[in-house]
Amino acid sequence: MICIKNHKKCMRFILFFSLMVAAPAFALFDSSKKIFAPGRNEREEQLTHIKTELTAWQASNQDQSKKVQGQIDQIDRLLADAKSKVATLSGLEADFVAKKASLLNEGHQVLSNSQLLRKEITADLSAHVKLLEDYKKDPAFKEFELQPQAVYSFDLIQGLNKKVLFQEDALAQLTAQKNDALAELDSRKKKLTLASKEYQEKKRAQEDFGTKTVALFPEFDFQQRGELLDLTEKLASYEKQVAELKVQEMVRRISLINTKIFIESEKLKVLKDNLNKVKGTLRVSDAQVQ
Repeated sequence: MICIKNHKKCMRFILFFSLMVAAPAFALFDSSKKIFAPGRNEREEQLTHIKTELTAWQASNQDQSKKVQGQIDQIDRLLADAKSKVATLSGLEADFVAKKASLLNEGHQVLSNSQLLRKEITADLSAHVKLLEDYKKDPAFKEFELQPQAVYSFDLIQGLNKKVLFQEDALAQLTAQKNDALAELDSRKKKLTLASKEYQEKKRAQEDFGTKTVALFPEFDFQQRGELLDLTEKLASYEKQVAELKVQEMVRRISLINTKIFIESEKLKVLKDNLNKVKGTLRVSDAQVQ
């Protein structure tokens, strides 16, 4: 009769007692001791490799950037000279200087783009190193550590469920980014093939100067055609270099995304593990029972 009259209190006592009996098994759980040995060792090797790659890239990039900047400065001087002359010229002479200035402007833009791409590659490599270093410091993700308790609250399981959903969404976004990046890489490889073909054609035309060049710039004299052809060949060379850098950038970007996917997947494993640990061990308050 007492239990019938105080049914809710009896049920709370039974639930509390059953949770207390089950509690010791969960009290032993410590997420900081979760083992990531296979993935961690692989990522440590990857970190070493990327650090080496970054160091080599920075060394070669420093020299190459100086070379490119020298080319940009030379183009600036040639452009300034062309602009100073064009106002005093007319007819084919003016057309020649205008065409020359146009090719120089294109070359300037392409070389400037190459400098930006080099900075992007450096930034991606540096970000990759930092990402792996941070993972190495905390492969068990202490921020998600589940503190041992006799019983776990319903609020905790709700919070963990939200974190799992958030993490799944983050992974879905990264996967979409990877798919987009793979498609972009394929596109950039095709553009590199075209740029390489274009460069080879301009190079052959330069080598055949005096014969096939007439078809390229028939309105100009021999010397003018030679100058324009040289600028055209240089421009094709710059565009090929940029196409190569774009492929390199995307390859490194995909590698960075892959590492992000790995780390976020490991975080999801920890969160799901935590969620499974607390399921069935809810602490029901008087307010929730009533």
